[in-house]
Amino acid sequence: QEGVAPLFIHLMYTRQFSFPLLIVAAQGQGEVFGTELVRNKKFTFKAGSNVAIFTWHGCTVEISFPICTDL
Repeated sequence: QEGVAPLFIHLMYTRQFSFPLLIVAAQGQGEVFGTELVRNKKFTFKAGSNVAIFTWHGCTVEISFPICTDL
């Protein structure tokens, strides 16, 4: 099962994720370590990846991630 969370970024967002991650730029302009986030293109990151999203004008991304159902 997978969850999707919208995230508005004003200047910079950085985090290390312990699970695989899928990022899609929904609005605005942003980049991950110098690579432009092309709108509606999927960017996949492996578990343990450090992800830093930078923007000068604001960017909304959708982050997809696995949901743990073993509770």
